[in-house]
Amino acid sequence: MDSEDDEQYTLQELFEMLGLPSAPADIDSFVTRHSITKRGVHLFDAHFWTRHQREYFWDLHEDGHCEQAFNELDELLRRT
Repeated sequence: MDSEDDEQYTLQELFEMLGLPSAPADIDSFVTRHSITKRGVHLFDAHFWTRHQREYFWDLHEDGHCEQAFNELDELLRRT
């Protein structure tokens, strides 16, 4: 298997792809302002995403290179 096939995007790259400010301070601010408190809500369905961002999540999910960034963001947003 080619190591390039296994390459995962970073959280910063995920934010860039979603059209969000992606500096570490921007990501911290986003996580501070947003959270997912309901157990049954998936990251992709959180109320704060735009319709375009929600649709783009599926493209990124199919790409397969964002799984680690998705997991990291999901974990950050579920901290209370």
